Amino acid sequence: MRSKKPHFQRAIFWTMPVALACIGALPCIVTAQEVVSPPAAPSAAPAASASFLALSDIHYTAQTGQTCGQSGYETDPVLWSAAQAEARRVIQAERPAFAIYLGDLPSHCDGHPLTEFTVALDGLAAIAGSGTKLIYVPGNNDSLDGDYYPFTSAGGTPLTMSPAWNGNPVLNAQPGDMIDATHLANGYYSAYAVQATANASALRVLALNTNMFTARYDSQNGASYQADTNAQLEWLSNQLKDARAKHEKVIIAMHAPPGVDGYGGGTTWNRSLRYTGQDPDLTTGWVQATFLTIVAGYGPEIVGLLSSHTHYNEIRRLRDCSRKLPWLGAFTELDVAIPAITTDHGNNPSVKLFSYDDKFEWTENRTFYASNATGAGWDSNAPLSFDSVNYPCPSCAVDDTLFARIAALDQGTQVNRSKPLAQMMIKWLKVGAPSPGRTGNYMLALDVNCQPPQ
Repeated sequence: MRSKKPHFQRAIFWTMPVALACIGALPCIVTAQEVVSPPAAPSAAPAASASFLALSDIHYTAQTGQTCGQSGYETDPVLWSAAQAEARRVIQAERPAFAIYLGDLPSHCDGHPLTEFTVALDGLAAIAGSGTKLIYVPGNNDSLDGDYYPFTSAGGTPLTMSPAWNGNPVLNAQPGDMIDATHLANGYYSAYAVQATANASALRVLALNTNMFTARYDSQNGASYQADTNAQLEWLSNQLKDARAKHEKVIIAMHAPPGVDGYGGGTTWNRSLRYTGQDPDLTTGWVQATFLTIVAGYGPEIVGLLSSHTHYNEIRRLRDCSRKLPWLGAFTELDVAIPAITTDHGNNPSVKLFSYDDKFEWTENRTFYASNATGAGWDSNAPLSFDSVNYPCPSCAVDDTLFARIAALDQGTQVNRSKPLAQMMIKWLKVGAPSPGRTGNYMLALDVNCQPPQ
């Protein structure tokens, strides 16, 4: 198999494992909403499979045809039921080792009822059943107080709105799965997706709350904005140092990705926000540059990054800060976006299945999708293959990693030489729905650099 990433790696910290029950400081709120009964456990536990399922951006509403100011429909009961059925079908057929949800539970509507959290979370519990581990990552809509508010409010967290979750961020967790939940009240934590065995290392997921790196979060929570930012970046580097010491592999999962916002323009993360902490292992400066430097130092441990937020089928090449000109930095990691279940950005509803090798490196992903807001077409649409449809590469080997495939497709380091790769991405950006009319921001979004665009 070809090497994953031919760039220089450097070192960097530590943390102690913490067990999690129902998070003690957070109330476990039970509502009058009827709980969806999970399906019976499959006959064989999906523990030894070499795949995982990823979903994101439900944006549930009980009202059919609701748009909430978006360009398309929010997820109504018909679409949510169809998406659950498709996710359960994929789990039954593929037996993924775990699943992960990348955030945004309720609709975009102002003043939406809190029962939207409950229905979305209960549906995720129905997808997981009693046999599939499901890891939750918070979205910017996932606060009981409103959009971009802190994860914990006086009423608790969204996870307290469903008895099935009972305040916990991992469904069907096994003893020892929780690594560090000391910052769960702020929306980030770590857990094992796959624990170590006598013959294999473990795979840990670092669930980040990158919503706090955005400018809109600052406007809601300015008092502790800087301290929260410093603490999360220091926690991230400590987690990666701990994973290195234990010879573990890592997935970094987040909702709001770094880089240019292809959908809305500008940078997703606040271009005025800096890391100002005292950790000698971290570089002070723009929060995105500090993040990229941390990630670049742990290439052997990190198998990839997951994000969502725009609702589209994007990829991002993370670059390091080794050059003065930002577009010349080395390609260090691949961030794969999970397209949304909601169709409110004009996309088709989707769920994505990742395949990985015996070192947890991603070798393929297939996107299962419907053709409209009713969820029709799951059965008739052939899954979108990353390898053969989205990013065909004649020079690539069958067992190449996704990182190696993207590196082989475009060796250029300047924006104009990235155009063919960007065109491949844009063609399937909305997963079979017509591509956006304006694509310039997506050209810029393909590369995540250490300096904001001018």
